[in-house]
Amino acid sequence: MAESPNFSAYGYEIIKPLGVNRHGARVTYQAVQITSQEPVVIKQFKFVSTQSNWSDYQAVERELEFLKQLHHPGIPKYLDYFESEEGFCFVQEYKDASNLSEFHSFELREIKQIASSVLEILQYLQKQTPSVVHRDLKPENILVDEDFRVYLVDFGFAKALSDELTSSSTVSGTMGFIPPEELFNHSLSKSSDLYSLGVTLIALISGKKSSQVGELIDSQFQVDLSAIAQQITPEFYNWLETLTKPSVDERYPDAETALKKLQPLAIEARSEINLSHCAINLTANQIGETIKQAIPINNLISETKIKGKWEVAPHTSDPPHTPNRHSWIAFEPANFSHKDDEEMICHLKVDTSQLKADQEYQRTLLLHNQSESKTYAIPIRVKTAPIPLSFSPFPNYGFLIFLCLVGIATALISNFGSLALPFLNQVLQQIALVTSDPHYNWITNLGAFLGSFVGISLGLSFWSKSESEIDLITFIFWVPLIVFFYSAIVAIIATLIEIGWTKWILSENIPPSEYLFNLASLNFYVISDLTVLFAGIAFALGSFYHFYVSLLEAGINPVFAIFFILASLGLSATGALAIINQFSGLLSLVIAGLSTTYLLCVYAYLPWAKHRAKKQFKQKEAHLISP
Repeated sequence: MAESPNFSAYGYEIIKPLGVNRHGARVTYQAVQITSQEPVVIKQFKFVSTQSNWSDYQAVERELEFLKQLHHPGIPKYLDYFESEEGFCFVQEYKDASNLSEFHSFELREIKQIASSVLEILQYLQKQTPSVVHRDLKPENILVDEDFRVYLVDFGFAKALSDELTSSSTVSGTMGFIPPEELFNHSLSKSSDLYSLGVTLIALISGKKSSQVGELIDSQFQVDLSAIAQQITPEFYNWLETLTKPSVDERYPDAETALKKLQPLAIEARSEINLSHCAINLTANQIGETIKQAIPINNLISETKIKGKWEVAPHTSDPPHTPNRHSWIAFEPANFSHKDDEEMICHLKVDTSQLKADQEYQRTLLLHNQSESKTYAIPIRVKTAPIPLSFSPFPNYGFLIFLCLVGIATALISNFGSLALPFLNQVLQQIALVTSDPHYNWITNLGAFLGSFVGISLGLSFWSKSESEIDLITFIFWVPLIVFFYSAIVAIIATLIEIGWTKWILSENIPPSEYLFNLASLNFYVISDLTVLFAGIAFALGSFYHFYVSLLEAGINPVFAIFFILASLGLSATGALAIINQFSGLLSLVIAGLSTTYLLCVYAYLPWAKHRAKKQFKQKEAHLISP
C-alpha cells in the first residue's frame, strides 16, 4: 500500500485512506484539522497519475463547485481547498457513518426511513437554481450513522439542469442504477435520480449487491420486483414500480411528489396470526409451583414476518408493572420476529409463589402483532394449589371393622366361663384333630407357613401412604379369590408329591382316590384358613396405624391420638359387653362415659384446629397478590 501523503503544511494530518477510484486518479482520506482536531475528509486529484484524464479532473472540479453552493444537513459541507505537489485537494465535513453496502440487512421500516431522507435531500437539490441531478445515486454513495441520519455523498457526476433540461453528453454513474434516458443520451430530468433511488431500495430489500443489480433489469429496462412482492404491501410495490418506470413520463415528476406519496404508505406486508389457544386454564398442584404452558403461533400468510410482543393487561390487584415485565407472569420470548412458515412456540410461565393458595386468578394476555397493528386478547385462568392441610376427622372403614372385632373379642373374654372357654376348647380340639390327621404332613406345614406371609402381604397391600380410606369392595373380592387360588395350588402340589413319593420312591401302589381327595381337602382347608386369618390381622393392624397417622396429620398431639384410639376401643368394648352380656355395671358406665366424652371433645377439636390452621396460613399470605 502506498504511503499516505503529508498534508501537515496545509494544516491537516492524514489518519487513513477511505477509498480510491478505479483509475487511481482520485483518493479519499480521513484526516483531522491540526489546529481544531476536527475530523475531515480530503479528496485528492492526482495530476501525475498515468491513468488520470481530463474527465476525472472535471469530475473533481464539478463536485467542488457544487459543494460550495450546497448547504443541507444531509450533504457533508465543503470546508477548504488547497493544491499539493501531487495534485489539488478539497476538504469537506467528515461524517462518522457507513454506506448502505456495508450493512447486511435493514428492516423495512428502516428502508422507508432511508428513502424518505434521501428524497428530502433530492428535494433540496431539485429546488436549487438550476436544479441539480446527482447522477450516481447507489448504496455506496448513501451513508447512515448510528442515529440513523442519512447523508448523500460523491457529487462527481452531478449536473445542473438548464431550463430546457438538456441531455447528457456522457454516460455517468454505475450500471444498473443508471436511468434509461441517460443510457440513450436523452434529456435528464428531476425523475432521473428517482429511478436510481428506486433500484437502490429494491437492492436493499432483496439483499442484492450493487454488482448484482443488473440481474433484476430486463432488456426493456423493466425492474423485476417479483422477488420482493411477498415482503411488501401492494401500495409500496406500486410506489417502487412507479419510481423505476423506464419512461420518464410514467415516473413521479420530482422528489417532492414521490415523498408525499411515500409518507402515508404502510410498506411491510401484514401477517395474520393463528392462535391454537382461545383461553388458557392452568392448575397448580403444589404451593409455590411455577406452571409452564407452550403457546403455538402460526402465520396464516406465507412469506410474511410476524413481529409480536406479549403483554399482560393491567389488573387492579396486580402490583404496578411495565409492558415488558409482570410480577408473576412471564413470556419466553416476550418480543419475537418470525418469518418461517413453520409453527413458532412461545412459552408462558406463571409463578404461583406470588399468589394466595386455593384461589382462582383471571387475567388477560395481550399479543400485539406489530406487523398488522392488531392485538389478540387471550383470557387466562390460574387455579392455585389448595391450602396444604390434611384433616381426617372420621375413622376410616378399616378401623371401624377393627373396633367391631375388638368389641366382639371383649364380649367373649367377659363371658369366658360360659362362652369363650368352651369356644376356645373347641378350637384347640379342632387343631389337635387336624394335626393328628394322617393326611397332615410337612407339605401342609410349609404351605401354612408360606400362607401366613401371603396373608400378611395381602392385608398390607391394600393400604397406601397416599390414601386414608380403603376400598372394601376391592378387599372383599380380591382376598378370597387370591386365597382360593393359592390354597388350591398348594393342595394340588401336595397331592402330586404324595403320588410321586408312593409310586417312585416307595415303589408302592398309588393311594386310592378317596385318600388323595381327603389329602387335598385338608391342605386346602388349613392353608386357606391361616392365610385369611393373617390377612385379616394385617388389615386390622394396618387400619389402626393409618388411622393413628391421620390423627397426627389432623393436628392432634401424639399422646392425645393414642388416648383417642384407646377411648374408641373402650367404647367399642363396652358396647359389645352391653349387647352380648347385658353387662351394665358401674365399670361399664364409667368406661362408656369417659370414652364418649373424650371422643366428643376430639371431634369438636378437629374443626376448630382446621379453622385455626387455615387462618394462620392466610395470615402468612397477607402480603401476596389477591385474585
